[in-house]
Amino acid sequence: MRLKFQVIQNALRKGLNQVSLNKTWEAIHHEMEIGEIRGRMLIFQSGDIELLRQLMHKETGHDPVHESLHGSRIKMAQKAANEKLSSQSVFGNLLQVARLNGASIPIAGSTCAALTPPGTLLSVRENYLLLDDIPNVILTENGSAAVYWDCYRYPREVGDALIIYRGHGQDSSVVRNLIQNRPKTTRLYGFFDLDPAGITMALQYKVDALVIPAQLEDQWHQANSWLQEVNQSKVHAQQYDELRGLERYFQEHPGISSGRLGEVFDFVKCHQIAIMQEHMTRDECELVALNI
Repeated sequence: MRLKFQVIQNALRKGLNQVSLNKTWEAIHHEMEIGEIRGRMLIFQSGDIELLRQLMHKETGHDPVHESLHGSRIKMAQKAANEKLSSQSVFGNLLQVARLNGASIPIAGSTCAALTPPGTLLSVRENYLLLDDIPNVILTENGSAAVYWDCYRYPREVGDALIIYRGHGQDSSVVRNLIQNRPKTTRLYGFFDLDPAGITMALQYKVDALVIPAQLEDQWHQANSWLQEVNQSKVHAQQYDELRGLERYFQEHPGISSGRLGEVFDFVKCHQIAIMQEHMTRDECELVALNI
């Protein structure tokens, strides 16, 4: 039904009087007795367009010209008999968060303390997570790093920071909106894979500081270096576009290039570094915050 709604919506919004006769349109033609087949085209007759609109509105509760099948299943159920018409994943707009050192997570409309003991994550609907009284937020790239947030040696300066998983798909846009609209007093730390893509992500999210392993140069050149042991140079090689993009960025921003972030980029580029967050749980890995 969702696909049928989308193809009909596309035809209505574009004002088409004919469409290519694919399997979807062929099914619509036979089911609704709409249009006339001529070769591999479906030609709409007088009144077909308005009839399509009315039939879709009747089936879904949504006007395909002015409305879309967006929103949660709860919102969809208020208009349509089939709540599964919603294009939104059931868990797609949830924020996955945890807070360090046993501190509580403020939730809108609640006087109870929301806590995340080690081994737990809290799922929060958008607009319910309050950042006003949270001084530090750590944005983490990978889902496994979010799930095992209690296994890392975070920089001391982050204190009881709130950890937020950056998400993928629908939930990533929710996270991005939250980050962009955070209070000015909330400091954002980026904790990503140490590779060109991770540095690119730090710039895209405009983080205040980047969380990386301490003493990179010294640890890299140590005998039996754990950094060399876990480094994935093949992954680094796959990030050619990100690497070239960073080269252009630092050329255009010499002030940043000459700073600490530029030094980290030079190190990553020179040694073809790609170290995943999962490997930063090792006992040898102390994390530090690099101001950007």
